[in-house]
Amino acid sequence: MPINPENLDEFRNQLFDELDRFAKDNIFGSLQKLFLGRFRDYDVYSVNGAYVKILYDINFVEGGNFRAYSYIPEGEIWLDADLDKVDQKYILSHEYFEAEQMKAGLKYDNPEKPNDMECAHNQADFFIELPYRKREIA
Repeated sequence: MPINPENLDEFRNQLFDELDRFAKDNIFGSLQKLFLGRFRDYDVYSVNGAYVKILYDINFVEGGNFRAYSYIPEGEIWLDADLDKVDQKYILSHEYFEAEQMKAGLKYDNPEKPNDMECAHNQADFFIELPYRKREIA
């Protein structure tokens, strides 16, 4: 049946709602939030990263913390369950440091200056996660 252009927005909204429900129930499962433990002042959880990407934030990659992402509850760090255990360790180091830097007043990122070292995300990569990964190789 052809789509009436006058009802396109209504058709599209209904279609998207049905696709979201189908994907949520049949493709991506659930958040599958699993408590891994407490690290310093943070509760650390393993989550279904695909579910987070589709239903919350397409930019969720490997992990996140509540200071950077409004959908993560206060005091929590999320790690993608698809990561292997070694990578979870590195991402936890990144998320912890990033959250602490934001707590101290740094902003998460600066889109105008992608390599701005005054931002928590870049500092977490450069000062914590990358050196931690290199330490394991030595």
